[in-house]
Amino acid sequence: MWRNGVKREEITLKDMESLIEKGAFNEDGGLHQSELIQHSLVDHYVPFLPLERRHIEMCTEDDLKRRGHTPTKAIKQRVADEMMYFPPENNLFSTTGCKRVSQKVGYILANDVYDSLFD
Repeated sequence: MWRNGVKREEITLKDMESLIEKGAFNEDGGLHQSELIQHSLVDHYVPFLPLERRHIEMCTEDDLKRRGHTPTKAIKQRVADEMMYFPPENNLFSTTGCKRVSQKVGYILANDVYDSLFD
């Protein structure tokens, strides 16, 4: 859908439901060829869409606040720059979501303190 320019906020449950159901039934994994799906015993599928750079910046802001720091645009951008993204042709989605944000924030804050000692 993103290749067609559809924003994640515009995607509805109806848009995703059949795609997710087919994927859950046909892909190798816990529900592969499952009778739960064949007999419509699963009511809802909850899709987790990959996170974009702006979401990484939001997670960074939360992490900085939790540490008692004032979030700045510069630090949020630095953390987002440290993350890895896919697909390679446009780096749209974070490969790890926000899982490594706290680690990156700690690294950047520590580097800033270290650098300030030698300025």
